[in-house]
Amino acid sequence: MRDQSIASRHEPSVDSLGARTRTATGSTSEGHSSVHWLRAGAGSAFTRTAPLLQFPDLIGDSAPMQALYSKALSLAEAGHPILITGKVGSGKSALARALHQISSRSTGSLCVMRSVAFPDCLATGTEADLPNRAADPAIAARFGHLVTAGTLILDEVGDLPFAAQTTLARLLMSQSGPVNVIALSHMDLRRAVVEGRFRSDLLCGLSRGQLEMPSLRERPDDLKPLAALFKDRLAPLHGQIAEFSDAAFRAMLRHTWPGNVRELRNRIERAMLVTRTPWIQAADLGLAA
Repeated sequence: MRDQSIASRHEPSVDSLGARTRTATGSTSEGHSSVHWLRAGAGSAFTRTAPLLQFPDLIGDSAPMQALYSKALSLAEAGHPILITGKVGSGKSALARALHQISSRSTGSLCVMRSVAFPDCLATGTEADLPNRAADPAIAARFGHLVTAGTLILDEVGDLPFAAQTTLARLLMSQSGPVNVIALSHMDLRRAVVEGRFRSDLLCGLSRGQLEMPSLRERPDDLKPLAALFKDRLAPLHGQIAEFSDAAFRAMLRHTWPGNVRELRNRIERAMLVTRTPWIQAADLGLAA
């Protein structure tokens, strides 16, 4: 028997971490696509409470996600840097983009920068040069406007070269107004500070607002809606699969998901490539039945 806790509705597509595509006016880019929203143990349609409505591009209404949305709302307009931590593949980038979209700077620029590619001009020179470089017009042109008018997302800030950490810490301290830097990290930065790999002043500056992205195994109620949405997104590429079997969902609930939401998406794509039946089975997902 197929799961009966299904409510069909029109929803947009999702990216590899569960972010859905919307237009500037708020309408969905794939409004014609029929998607099943499923809730484990519930017989009613998926509904969203007020905090969740502020994050239309994130998937999940489990208790950990609701707590995350509530805290994120309070930080979005605080004007302080935000540090988002969480396991690899848990959706940190999707949350960072959502924070930009709900902030007053959503009309400003959004720059996503890999920390290992931090501009050389910000990561070189002597300690004595740092105040001058922070005030240099060229530096302001490449960095200052991003943190004051738009949003700068620093991906995996723990990988930032030590010299660049020093420069970034000084630059953040030199800003007199609100600073919109969102730093992402999967590593334990406090341990990195103890081991001398990360500056304590930079961690202090970044973590005035801190959010922890829950791992997928901490939010099992979100497995069904995420799985259904990924299946819908991948259907144009690999063909429409009617439904997941109950055994497949039970296998997903038992799995620990070390790769989190990204792993879920990859396993569903694998299943859509190998299955030859109208039902996705646990074996198609590479999971034990």
